[in-house]
Parts: sequence; structure tokens; C-alpha cells
Amino acid sequence: MEKGKDKIYCKHILDAIEEIESFTKGMTFKDFEKDKKTQRAVTRDLEIIGEAAKRLSKEQTDKYEQIPWRNIAGMRDFLIHDYMDVDLKEIWKAATEDISELKEVITKMINDINY
Repeated sequence: MEKGKDKIYCKHILDAIEEIESFTKGMTFKDFEKDKKTQRAVTRDLEIIGEAAKRLSKEQTDKYEQIPWRNIAGMRDFLIHDYMDVDLKEIWKAATEDISELKEVITKMINDINY
């Protein structure tokens, strides 16, 4: 795969992470639980992260093995296909805890990809 595409996918991931951070800033889980709009927006951004992660080249994901790429893609599949069984606590955890390390790595990936 073209390195340029990897950089684009990384930027899509970073944009989605930054949107999630913006949407959830200052919120508690109780707030999130009551706010359907934010739930939908965060869920959509997690789907985008998963889809973009699936499209990254193996060459890129192999360089950053500390990130659970398969789990990220799996979450996207779960959100799309098993939407009835989505646990808001899991969405909240992904949005407020799990994406911080991913953001750090994605930022590094963007800076490391030369095209």
C-alpha cells in the first residue's frame, strides 16, 4: 500500500480521536448516558477509527505492535453489526481511556510517514 494512503488513514484516526475528546470534554459517564447525540457521535467516530485502522498497511501496523489493531478493527465491526448489544460503559471507556495511547502513536506515525 502507498505510504500516502497510510498517512491519510492516520489523519482520519487522529481527527476522530480529537472529535471524541471534544465531544466528551467535561462530561461524566452519567452525562454521557443521558446524551444520545454525544453517544451517537462518539460511536460513529469509533467506527471511523476502526475502519481506518483496518485499512492501514501491515508494514505500518507492524511498526507499532503495542497498539491492539485487531481489537480496534473488531470494535468497529461490533459497533456496526451488533449495534443492539453495545454497552455504553465500553463506549465510554474506549472514548475516555483507550484512545489516549492511540492518539500518541498515531501522531508519531503521521510524523514518521514520509511521502
